[in-house]
Amino acid sequence: MRIKYYIARFPAVCLFIGLVGNLTAQEKTIIHENQQWLQYYLQLRLSEKWNVQGDAGYRWKESFSARNQYVLRVGGTYRATPALQVGGGMAYSGSYGDEGLEEVEFRPFQDISLKSDFRYFDLSQRFRMEERFYNPVVDGRISSPNDFNLRLRYALTANIPLLHFSEKRPAAQLSLQLGDEIFINAGKAIVTDVFDKNRIVLGPSLQWSKSLTFAFTWSNQFASTAIPDTYRNTQVFWLQIKQQIDLGNKKQAL
Repeated sequence: MRIKYYIARFPAVCLFIGLVGNLTAQEKTIIHENQQWLQYYLQLRLSEKWNVQGDAGYRWKESFSARNQYVLRVGGTYRATPALQVGGGMAYSGSYGDEGLEEVEFRPFQDISLKSDFRYFDLSQRFRMEERFYNPVVDGRISSPNDFNLRLRYALTANIPLLHFSEKRPAAQLSLQLGDEIFINAGKAIVTDVFDKNRIVLGPSLQWSKSLTFAFTWSNQFASTAIPDTYRNTQVFWLQIKQQIDLGNKKQAL
C-alpha cells in the first residue's frame, strides 16, 4: 500500500497524526493571536563538507504593536553524504512581557538532516534536540537559571520549483515551500505539557541568485501554555532573508 510506504519512510508522520487526534478529542480553551517575524540567515561555506551558519531574528505581536522575542543562533554543519548532514550549535533568545524583557534562554542544540530528491519536488527532514536553560530577568539583570528541559523537534519540508526566470539568470527561480514541524518537551520537569507546539509553514521562496534568497512565509502555530487544557493559536507572517557565501570563491557576487 502506498500509505504504508510513506509512513515507513517518514515515521514521524504517525506521531503527527496521534498528537493531533489526541488534542482534538480534548475540551480546550484556545487563545488566538498574530505575530510578525523578520529573520536573516547567513551560511559560510568553508569546504565541500563543512559550513558555518547563523541567524538573527526579531519578532513582534499583534500587528507590530508590541515586542515579543529576539533570537540569535550560530552553529556548524558537516555533510557526511550528499543527502545526510549533521550539525550543532548554540541559540540565545529573549522574551518580552508587558514590562519589558522578562526571560532569556541559552539553548545548545544538535541536529541531523536528510534530503530526498523526487521528480517534481525536494523533501527534507530535520531531527533536532535542544537543551533549554531559562534565566529570569529581574530589574534588568539576568539571574541564575531556574528551569531546564529538553525539547525534541522534527520538521518535514517540501520545496516545489514553480518558475525559472531566464537563461541569463539560471540560478533565479520561484519555489513553493510547504512544511510541518512538531516540538516535544522532555525531561524530569515535564509532566503534563509533553506537547509543546506544532508549526505549519507555507509560502513562496524567491532565489534571486546562488547566494541570495527571499522567502515570505505564513505559519500557523498551535502551542501549549502553562495552563492545563489552554492552548495558543498564532498566525505568523515571516520574512526570511537567506545569504550563502562561499569563502573559497572570492569572485562570488549577489
